[in-house]
Amino acid sequence: MDDYGLKQYYAWWMLMTGAVFAFVFYLLWQMKNKEKAPTAKIEGIRWFSAALGVWCLSGLADLLVLQPAATIAPTVEEILCRSIFSSLNSMFILFAIPSIEIAEADSKGILKSIIAFARNKLGVIVSGIVFIVLTLFIFWLFRGPAGFSADNPNWYWLYVPDILFSLLTILALLFVLRTAFTDQRRHMTAMVWVVYLTIILTALAEVSLIFPAWRAPDGVFPEWLNWLRIFSPTAGYFVFYNLVATLFKMLLIALFVILLYSYEIKKAEELKMEGLLSMEEIRQRWSLEEKEVRVLRRLAKGETREMIGSDPDLFPPRTNPRKNVDDLLQNKIAPKLRLVNREVLILLFALQNKIIQFEHPQEDNFTGNPTGDNPAED
Repeated sequence: MDDYGLKQYYAWWMLMTGAVFAFVFYLLWQMKNKEKAPTAKIEGIRWFSAALGVWCLSGLADLLVLQPAATIAPTVEEILCRSIFSSLNSMFILFAIPSIEIAEADSKGILKSIIAFARNKLGVIVSGIVFIVLTLFIFWLFRGPAGFSADNPNWYWLYVPDILFSLLTILALLFVLRTAFTDQRRHMTAMVWVVYLTIILTALAEVSLIFPAWRAPDGVFPEWLNWLRIFSPTAGYFVFYNLVATLFKMLLIALFVILLYSYEIKKAEELKMEGLLSMEEIRQRWSLEEKEVRVLRRLAKGETREMIGSDPDLFPPRTNPRKNVDDLLQNKIAPKLRLVNREVLILLFALQNKIIQFEHPQEDNFTGNPTGDNPAED
């Protein structure tokens, strides 16, 4: 198989893999959405599905623009397509990061900065545009002032902006995944080693994009690229790149699937330890949504309404925190439980029916405190 055939194979692999898994993750997101799961917890599934959809479109674009002509310089179409699709893919992956549940104690330092940046969607979009513009600027520089010919191996340095953005994105994602898998409640600590392996393969795949820039002046690849001794050095390079890129992308999908599975394990174990009903049982008996149950459980922990109402995972930003919680209790929870809007009654009902539990039984969070706020924190 020549290098053109290898390019076609990889393009078809991207097309089919992206299409199938994007569809699967989209169906999973729809299922969770119908179950009324909190948007902040499941939107990462949708964004990851979109990232896989970009793989599909990238493979399709490669099939449309690839030409059998054996020129080292990427065509204008290839440069634009790969730059745009790579940046889109990175942006969608960054959008998915805030949905990955991390223990509050671990959300410090670099991890906190990564999550804060990923939540700033405008900042992520601007970053993607900057890298695309940088690629186009380098293209203009090479074609204009530098005057590179079509067979100049330096054309492959065009991929440097994409390499940087992709590496930063994947490393940020894998750093968050590593932290998530170290949570003992997930029972997935062994997956940390898979994360490290994925980091190595990712870095190798991205850096190998510029290997052709090291070709000899006569256009011959270094002999060490003839690693299988059954391909020419040129074909050996594409075999190497396709193999590494395929492995790291499959590992990335596998890590995301295992992350979702471990989340279900963690949630089930927490309910088992607390002796609480599952969300399915609560929804079936009283039609309470997960957001409403989470608010009740946090009230039972003694958290203030300001703290709960300010949580962006539960309520829209820049709204009145106390009013958020009060409205939810009065207009949503109380009618479903057929109770008057008294937090004492609502919480006692939820406690009796194993919807919530008190983590500080030595403290009387009810007596003399009908608002449900913990006076020690006010």
